[in-house]
Amino acid sequence: MRLYTHMSSTTLSSSAADTALDETNDDQFNVVLRIRPLNGLELNRKDTFTVDLPGEGHVAIETNGSSRNFTFNAVFEPDASQEELFDNCGITRLVDMALSGYACTALAFGQTGSGKTHTMTGPPSQPSTPVFNGEFQEGKSPDLDMIGLIQRSFKYLFQQMKDVGESKVVRASYLEIYNEQVIDLLNPAHKRYLSVRWSKNKGFYVENLFTIECNSMDDLSAVLEEGELKCCIFK
Repeated sequence: MRLYTHMSSTTLSSSAADTALDETNDDQFNVVLRIRPLNGLELNRKDTFTVDLPGEGHVAIETNGSSRNFTFNAVFEPDASQEELFDNCGITRLVDMALSGYACTALAFGQTGSGKTHTMTGPPSQPSTPVFNGEFQEGKSPDLDMIGLIQRSFKYLFQQMKDVGESKVVRASYLEIYNEQVIDLLNPAHKRYLSVRWSKNKGFYVENLFTIECNSMDDLSAVLEEGELKCCIFK
């Protein structure tokens, strides 16, 4: 699974696979690689890893007796925890820059079963609305170790806003792009596909996209939960 991070100005990079991204690097795009463990089916087939990790963000893949080398801003091994990934992949830097007015993006990319959902929101059985105080909606017990990057970013966002003490307004939306069509997952009554527009002031934006003002982490997490539910329904 690859995690792309982008911002419109200075961002972060990494010179080593086991350290946090360097906040002084001027790269606008960074690619972080997370290698998942073998799953049950692969273990039953007695599959083995064909990946060598020499360090410094390098990856060597052995195929048919030959080796192909790749370099990433950071590489996380199969035993890396959700917390380790969050602390070192650069997401917190994106949140900091977003609070400073920059447009930032984190994109998880990989084939089916590569671990995108696990990384971003946690396992499918993990509730989507954590409050990080030992409680979940509907009385579900949280597994804090499994919480994904998105929920951890929510907590970090509101903590940073509290620490800085500045007045900020947080608004959230949730859309799905399927077959090159944009679907508003927070406003299912809107049956028509939405249009992507561009303006000098906004840049690219989705016209008529439903947006919700969120005053707390629970509000923001509820948006995630609602969008995830509608996404599953549409599929």
